[in-house]
Amino acid sequence: MYNEPVITETEIKEEDNISIKQLFFKYLSYWKWILASLFIFLVLAFIYIKASSPIYEVKSSLLIKDGKSTDNDFISQLNLFSGSKKTDNEVEILSSYTLMERVVKELNLTSRYYIRSGLKNIELYDDSPIRVEILIPDADLFKNNPFKISILSNNEVEINKKKYPVNTPINDFSGSFIVKINDSLLVDWDKNKKINVHLSSLQGATRSLQRDLVVISPPKGQGTVLHLTQYVKVPQMGVDILTNLLREYEAANVNDKNIVASNTLDFIDKRIALLAVDLEDAEETVEQFKKKK
Repeated sequence: MYNEPVITETEIKEEDNISIKQLFFKYLSYWKWILASLFIFLVLAFIYIKASSPIYEVKSSLLIKDGKSTDNDFISQLNLFSGSKKTDNEVEILSSYTLMERVVKELNLTSRYYIRSGLKNIELYDDSPIRVEILIPDADLFKNNPFKISILSNNEVEINKKKYPVNTPINDFSGSFIVKINDSLLVDWDKNKKINVHLSSLQGATRSLQRDLVVISPPKGQGTVLHLTQYVKVPQMGVDILTNLLREYEAANVNDKNIVASNTLDFIDKRIALLAVDLEDAEETVEQFKKKK
C-alpha cells in the first residue's frame, strides 16, 4: 500500500514563479538584440506609414425594381428565389467589364497623375493642371511609365528632360499622346514640381478598377437593394466612378427596354400586315361566293 503524491496549489504557484524567473533571466542576456529589433520594427512601421497612402471606401446603393411582378401575382409571391436571381443578374451586370470600360473612357482614367511629397506619391486626379490623352496606344508606351512632366509655361512642357509644345501630338515615344493644360489650375501651381504621369491601356485601367469594386447583393428574401463599394486613394474619384457606373447601368437598361419595345412594335406591325392580307383574302372569297349565288 502506498499513497499517491498530491500536488498542492502552493507548490504549483512556486513552480510557476521559478519558471517565469528562469525564462526572464534567460532572455535578459539578449536585451541588446531585443532593443535593436524593436527599434528596426518601429523605423519600418514609420516608413510604411509615411510612404503609404490611405485607401478610402466610397459607397453607394441601388434599388432593383422588378416591373414584372405585381401584388396580385400569386405565383410570383410563391417563387421565393425570383428576387435573388434578379439581384444576382444585376450584380454581374454592374461588375461587368463593358460598363467599367465606359467609365474609364468617360473619366479618362487611362492617365493618372501623381506628385512626390516626402515618401508618398499623392494622386492629383482633378487637381492636376495637365491632362494627357492617348491618341495611339502602344504596349511599349505603357512600359515607359512614369513620364516626368514639368510645366515650363502655358504653351510648353518638359517630358523626361525634353521640351514639347502643348496641344500637339507627341510621337517621340512608342504610340502617340497629347498634353493639355488647364489654365485655371495653373495659376497657383508651383512650376518647380514635377508631375509623374502613369499611362495605362484601356484594358489595364478597366481591370484595375474592376478589382477595386465590390457589389454585394442582400440575402435571399431580404430586399433587392445592392450595395456598391469602390476602393480608391482619392475620394472624389470614387464618387465619380460610382456615379458614372450607375449612369451607364441606367442607360444600358433604357437601351435594352427600347430594343424590346422596338422589336415588339415590329412584331405587331408584321402581324397587323398579315391580318390585313388575310382580311383582304377573306373579303375576296366572300365576294366570289356572292357572285356564284
